[in-house]
Amino acid sequence: MKYSPASTQRGFTLTELMIAVAVLAIIASMAYSSYQSSVFKARRAEAKALVLEAASRQEQVFSSQSPNSYGQNMTTLGYANNNQPTPNSHYLVTVTGTPPGCAADGVGGAASCTAYAITAQAQGAQIHDDCGNFTLNQFGARGVSGTLPAADCW
Repeated sequence: MKYSPASTQRGFTLTELMIAVAVLAIIASMAYSSYQSSVFKARRAEAKALVLEAASRQEQVFSSQSPNSYGQNMTTLGYANNNQPTPNSHYLVTVTGTPPGCAADGVGGAASCTAYAITAQAQGAQIHDDCGNFTLNQFGARGVSGTLPAADCW
């Protein structure tokens, strides 16, 4: 039998195909990890925006009350719920006025709220984010409950 170039078979071997699939799998896993990181970061921005908006409202309440007092919860700041969800419900934002039992206007025997803490608690898939929950107080101190430093999350 004579060998002729026209009758040679062309194509990829099984080994070559398996190597190509393995390389594609590695690239896909890196891309998915990067995508997840971007999704978490975008959801964090939504929470930070609502936390900062609530802090701004706290300052408005403080400057308009006599005696000066912060709001004790989200409804005193004009929100519909005390546990206000972010627009896409990835966080629940709450305000806690201190001392406990304080009132925004200091009436009814309740003390005025002299301090506050705003917390954005992660919900659903966002609980797997390395930043965790966000906090902000009347001094502007920013914190997180996760493993990343606050500066990386805020």
